[in-house]
Amino acid sequence: MEIGYLEFGECPICLETTPGTREHVPPQSIGGNVMTRTCEPCNSKFGSLYEPHLQTWYNGSTGHIRISSGDVLGRRHGGEYLVRETVDGKPVLFSTGYVDPSFQQMLLKGKFEITYPLFDDVAFRLAAIKTAYLAACLFLKMVPRTDNADALRAELVAARDHPGDGVFALSPFLESIRVRRTAANPVPGEIAFVQMLHADDSITYAISFNRVFSVDWPLDPILLVPPGQPDNLSETSK
Repeated sequence: MEIGYLEFGECPICLETTPGTREHVPPQSIGGNVMTRTCEPCNSKFGSLYEPHLQTWYNGSTGHIRISSGDVLGRRHGGEYLVRETVDGKPVLFSTGYVDPSFQQMLLKGKFEITYPLFDDVAFRLAAIKTAYLAACLFLKMVPRTDNADALRAELVAARDHPGDGVFALSPFLESIRVRRTAANPVPGEIAFVQMLHADDSITYAISFNRVFSVDWPLDPILLVPPGQPDNLSETSK
């Protein structure tokens, strides 16, 4: 399905009537393009609290690290490390991103402290579900008003407004929306609507991003059926 840039006249997440910020789908940090507009709180809060964890999961990295040493004042940028494995399963780290010139000096001194953000499984899932929800609205060319859509938006807004130092608990509804990785070569910017055939022959539907990860269709399955067409979705997918 082809989708392009579309403005809804309201923030698709909180329904604010003045969506003034450009929204990348998926996030710009993992190759997304500007596809719509959201309000500033939805854009900035998800961008700062949740999307960095999606980027870390997507890249298979440590996240941005910081290093400090008694000989150099302040904490300095140590870049980001991609975590990979050799063919025999041994871990290998690849440095990427900006590294402060003092980094090597600190390491050679032999006494230093390195910190990096802990991966947050809830934050990564919230960012992935928010991305899939926006893509679904773009596919549908509308912001749906159904019970499932209302419930999903309410949870996204609650996550947006949740204190940064607290733990946000996913509801059973959000927990049921699965996020999967694939083994395909990345195609940055590609968003596709896909059918998932499972081992038990059941069929579900998902949205694929960059061919790297997919998220279960987050809205009512009945919305996938064009008006006037028979509902041929499997019972399992409902």
